[in-house]
Amino acid sequence: MNLPIRFPVVAVVAAVTLLMGTGCKTAPKTGFQTDLAAAKQILEADRAFASLSERDGPVVAYRKFAAREIRSLGPVGEPITGIEGMIRGLSANPTLSLQWDPQYAEVARSGDLGWSWGTYVSRGTRPGNTPVVTTGKYLSIWHRQPDGSWKIAIDIGNEAPQR
Repeated sequence: MNLPIRFPVVAVVAAVTLLMGTGCKTAPKTGFQTDLAAAKQILEADRAFASLSERDGPVVAYRKFAAREIRSLGPVGEPITGIEGMIRGLSANPTLSLQWDPQYAEVARSGDLGWSWGTYVSRGTRPGNTPVVTTGKYLSIWHRQPDGSWKIAIDIGNEAPQR
């Protein structure tokens, strides 16, 4: 069984470009805001998300920080759609732990979408109690909620090659 890790995908750049352009009425010179306050909010939300995952586990963290309609792009198969599918995937391995270190965030000019990236470490076991540790980079696309908070809409990762 593959661990549901900050999920690998080849077309990260294409996905971000496509999503950051949604909602724009005219084509801006750049798709990102110069106002750093919203980007700081996303980075703070990602750090709080990471802290909660480390303290209480990924299931608790995703329940709090993921949008109901989250899409998670895994290494094989179809994307996981919705928070309940995400929770089922995370719960499939009760030994799973996820830690990540948010590095950077930006926000679309529209102010309703943003992204953050960083590095992650995932630990768990495979059948037969074989320990498994993976590391890599991740990209989270965040959507501003009506109350002003940020929730993860799309979860993507890029696993580092085994050495």
